[in-house]
Amino acid sequence: MTWKRLRKLALAMAGIVVFIFALELLKRGASGLGPLLTSLKVEGLKDTVAFGWLIAYLVLSGSPVAAISLTLFSGGVITDVESLGMITGSRLGASFIVLFVGFLYHLRGHTRAASVAIGVLALTVTASIYLPALALGNWLLVHEYLDP
Repeated sequence: MTWKRLRKLALAMAGIVVFIFALELLKRGASGLGPLLTSLKVEGLKDTVAFGWLIAYLVLSGSPVAAISLTLFSGGVITDVESLGMITGSRLGASFIVLFVGFLYHLRGHTRAASVAIGVLALTVTASIYLPALALGNWLLVHEYLDP
């Protein structure tokens, strides 16, 4: 193996280690959100969808919010239905971030209409997939069809 390949392999391994470390930090830090959710009275499906959406705006990504949702669920802070809602909200918020960044790109003088169109497409596709899945998932969870 050449030095260049060894360097790439070492960087890839370091990236995986840092990613796993970041997930562990996120998991430990998410437990502090329990009192925040309680004080904000975030409960139920609609509230957690909105909360996931807003947090995705704050962190400019939906993936950390989905990880936080699963951590809160595993810790018993939120229910399975609320976790589903928070994950759905995180995905909708993340797709809106794509639209917003495309709009900013357009406002900065770039004449490519595709930048806004890609954002609209991302939001439309995400909503058309996740909202029906949310309704179906909510129904399955409420009627306990997915319980062991």
